[in-house]
Amino acid sequence: MSESETLQYNAPRLFVTGGRDYSVDILRCVSCLMVVLVHATRMSLPYYDYQVVGAGSDQWQVLAGYMALFASPTVLFVMVSGIFFLTPQRNVTARKVWSKNIPKMAAAYVFWSLIYALDRIYRKVVVHGAVFTKSMFIHEWIVQPPHMWYIPMIITLYIMVPFFRCITKADDKNVYKYGLILMLSALFVNTIVGTPRIPHEETVELIASYTPLESICQYSFWMVLGYYLYTYRPSKRARKLIYLAGLASLIVSTAASIIIFDITGYSDCNWINGKFTITTFFKNVALFLLITNGLSTKQFGEKAKYIIKKISAATLIIYLVHWLFLRIMFNYHWLYGYIDSPLIRIWVFAFVTYGLGAVVAIVFQAVPWKKMRNAVLDVFFPNRTVLVTKKPQH
Repeated sequence: MSESETLQYNAPRLFVTGGRDYSVDILRCVSCLMVVLVHATRMSLPYYDYQVVGAGSDQWQVLAGYMALFASPTVLFVMVSGIFFLTPQRNVTARKVWSKNIPKMAAAYVFWSLIYALDRIYRKVVVHGAVFTKSMFIHEWIVQPPHMWYIPMIITLYIMVPFFRCITKADDKNVYKYGLILMLSALFVNTIVGTPRIPHEETVELIASYTPLESICQYSFWMVLGYYLYTYRPSKRARKLIYLAGLASLIVSTAASIIIFDITGYSDCNWINGKFTITTFFKNVALFLLITNGLSTKQFGEKAKYIIKKISAATLIIYLVHWLFLRIMFNYHWLYGYIDSPLIRIWVFAFVTYGLGAVVAIVFQAVPWKKMRNAVLDVFFPNRTVLVTKKPQH
């Protein structure tokens, strides 16, 4: 298949037309579930705290497949953000980003970092008998929980949105193709460099360090790619090839993890399932296209629409709280006596966590935060003016 055939696109699909696109909501819901599943899987692997399965065992091999299937869903979140923020026809300005999106994420980061700090302090003081001090409290609040890296990263992308929108406003497909070629080349090299104990490993890493590899393997490329793939859909033939490549990536990732373990004893499956590997690219792009194309024209009933919107709106809080629920389940060996197989427990833990996170989100959403904020501001700034903006479709 020639390059010209591969890059044939339908007419641009604008995110601001045709009403709400529930396929994007579903993609966000699926991505969030994958986050919970991949972390439940990682917590079960031998190199993590809980060491539920033995390295190289039959169960470990299945978990290697789980890792290939669920890995790196946060890039799908970034791609969805590309649709929201980089569509030129949407009214996204630096002022709106700084006054709405960034404060929301920053407040979430501060609040949930406090929640995780209190959890760690409880275990240190009550469980292990440590002495509570002010410095302990401050230190634990500053320490970033493992999954919270996403918030500073997405805030950074929000800050850069006005620059990224210059690319999408220019609407030059040659720029997109150039960026795609750069990204694929960098991901391919990064996958090779990341392979444990490859022949001449030090030499390969040294050569790679002289290239702009780390500068190209950035989330900004994923963000622009999300807008690009949503707006300029690949042809039906190209999508089929991408789906096949995505399926092949799952097989290759699983097999590579098993082979590398047999050769080197390296049991961490994440090296080939990272956010900047070629296998992750094809797997996540295939999933992105499968959902945004396969479900974009599907008609949903009013009840289904309501549920999809509710869960989609809850995904941020589900993401923020899921680590806490998973750790509680693993720490207290929840259901260990009832479900012997860790392969099944992963699914149960994930769905229960997802549901509990949704409940927490619904409770949070029921609190009149804006009214509370405005009441406080009215006390200190009684003559302030409130800027009223039209609520967007999505």
